[in-house]
Amino acid sequence: MADLSTFHQTYDNTGTGIDASYLDANKTAGNRSQGIAGRTLIINVAKTNITSAELSTIVTAIKQGGENSKNADTGDDAFTVVGITTPTGVAFESGTTDNVVLALQGTGTFTADDADAYDVTGAVTTVLADFKGLQV
Repeated sequence: MADLSTFHQTYDNTGTGIDASYLDANKTAGNRSQGIAGRTLIINVAKTNITSAELSTIVTAIKQGGENSKNADTGDDAFTVVGITTPTGVAFESGTTDNVVLALQGTGTFTADDADAYDVTGAVTTVLADFKGLQV
């Protein structure tokens, strides 16, 4: 069998042939990460008989970093709401559902707060899980 150790099948970005001893040259260091954004939060919003308008108000406040008419700035950063469901997975029903689970993505500060943070009397948010990503 022929000795192919000097035959270049692969070239680096400069056009130099890559020998078998040089195969790790283009390999980058791997990062440990869960692979989903800088930070992913799962939160629960609890309120008896949440309406669609109330849920929309809460979602808007989260997307704006908690700013609202009662408190100009809660000190939170804006998060993207990437998912909305109920704890049991059944469809949200306005005026009937008591708990809604939201998946948020962002990189900043999020503080679970009471209704004053979101202009919805009686609503309480709780952080269920905090996945901190993009770790090196």
